[in-house]
Amino acid sequence: MANNKHLSLSDRITIESMLEKHHTFKEIGSFLDKDPTTISKEIRSRFVTLRTGGRYIQYNNCQLRFSCSKKHLCHPCHSSRKFKLCRNCSMCNAFCDEFIPDTCPKHSKPPYICNGCGKRYTCSLENICTSLKMPTPGTVHFFQNPAPAFPSQKKKSNT
Repeated sequence: MANNKHLSLSDRITIESMLEKHHTFKEIGSFLDKDPTTISKEIRSRFVTLRTGGRYIQYNNCQLRFSCSKKHLCHPCHSSRKFKLCRNCSMCNAFCDEFIPDTCPKHSKPPYICNGCGKRYTCSLENICTSLKMPTPGTVHFFQNPAPAFPSQKKKSNT
């Protein structure tokens, strides 16, 4: 493996395109002649959390989002579309007293992101993506407080 300290822009574009094609960190690393840990660190340092929902689906990360029948939690409805059921509105997470947060299980294992996921555009949960075209890495785009995106990593102490 090469001992280069930095990845070039073309390396990052290659990583992104290979992630879209479901390649592993090991496959990407061997293609770029880099260590798989370098690929993992690059992805973890350049992610963006999007709380936007999917196509025709509002952001809603409640575990009860498919079975909930609550109506008019925020009266008058804050949504410009005036939904009949609160589960269709992205504001219901803030107003509902039965809200139970839900996270995608794919965010806790490699590649830790939604790039290449078949449900990426129809998912109502947080989308964690890596893209060179997106704004500041590590930011959350929506009105709620950010949740931990990745499992914490314990650093080895030299004691």
